Amino acid sequence: MSSFSLFSSIKQLLKSKRVKQTGVLYLSLVISLVLGILVSVINTRLLGIKEFGDFKFLQTIWTLGVTFVTFGLFATGSNLLARRTSLETERLLAGSLLVIAAVIALLFTLVMAIASFPVGYLYGQELAGKLRLFSALVFVFPLQLYLQEVLRGTNAITNLALLNALPQLLYIPAALITKQYVGFSLDIALLLFLLSIAITVILVTLLTKPRFNKLGSGIKEILAHNRSIGLNVYLAVLVTTATTQLSQFSLAYFFDTRLVGIFSLAITITMPLTMIPNAIATSFFKQFANLTQIPRKVIIATLAISTLTLLGFLAVIDKIIVLLYSQQFIEVVPLAYICAAGALIHGMGDVYNRFLLAHGCTKVLRNNAIYLGVLSVVGYIFLVFKWGVMGAAITKIIVDTFYLLSMFEYYHHHRKQLDSQLFS
Repeated sequence: MSSFSLFSSIKQLLKSKRVKQTGVLYLSLVISLVLGILVSVINTRLLGIKEFGDFKFLQTIWTLGVTFVTFGLFATGSNLLARRTSLETERLLAGSLLVIAAVIALLFTLVMAIASFPVGYLYGQELAGKLRLFSALVFVFPLQLYLQEVLRGTNAITNLALLNALPQLLYIPAALITKQYVGFSLDIALLLFLLSIAITVILVTLLTKPRFNKLGSGIKEILAHNRSIGLNVYLAVLVTTATTQLSQFSLAYFFDTRLVGIFSLAITITMPLTMIPNAIATSFFKQFANLTQIPRKVIIATLAISTLTLLGFLAVIDKIIVLLYSQQFIEVVPLAYICAAGALIHGMGDVYNRFLLAHGCTKVLRNNAIYLGVLSVVGYIFLVFKWGVMGAAITKIIVDTFYLLSMFEYYHHHRKQLDSQLFS
């Protein structure tokens, strides 16, 4: 492809309304990431490497746990919202989905309290005690997922940007003030973390202005479509999340939670490379539902911008890690190189994934997640057992590569089906 063609594609893309929305979303993701890095700097310095590992491990349990209780209902709601053509019908459906989210949130608090007992048996009673202590506040995670899907389905990019950035923006001053006047501990860090999400969730929910008329019909519609849309997505997300988070559990089980913190830091620091294509795919999600293919200029520009970002990242990441986290975290650097490449690859796969999801191709996404899940389990058990945290990083880039290749193949197969329907 000529350089002129590449420049032309990027120039055309930059003129579109979707790109402005993508810019807003990506800027919020970058701000969120920068703030997230500041949060991790504060936590690593105030908690130390061991308690920071415990902090990240508990986050992993909550992330995995919330996946089990959504049953694909939020994904179904997002898909239905993408097809709505008026603000009023969007708000009515969002209200019905919020009622479902409230029930799921109550269920999740109970699940996490019960989960503390097997966690205590496998990883120690101290971590189990933390799970029980904070189980009353974990209702925020289902509501956060609800908002992510609603805002994506309605293309409410500004509110989605707020949802991404505000929790860290609240956490940082709260942590510094608390350290100054009260002191800092793992319990305080967890409390501030959960409260910052709770405040954000309440505020953004109010901004979405859900309507609670016709709740029965809205809930019925979501449940009726969940079998064909949401359950497939649920199984795909469940397998993907469970197998991805397996790295944290295997590191903690075979070694200790210190390595959980090291690997989590490598993932966090490389997140911008996933964010670029993810932001573009999210901004185009509603439009994808009415397109027969992803615009060529979107793919070209996304790949070009992501690659340039990767090259810049690789040039400075070692200096950034030492500057922010001290020489104590130098072992994150080689992991970050591998995870950075994996993040870009995975992000490009997300572009095709969002197109397929917008078209309701949930069965292929479910089946693909199962295949990748098997690959992840093998890697995160055997490679982690053999090579520790480096084995986790190698597994990640292998799985990310297969993810992109499979999404690309499914996308082209779906395009052929659309073309045959169009000309039949």
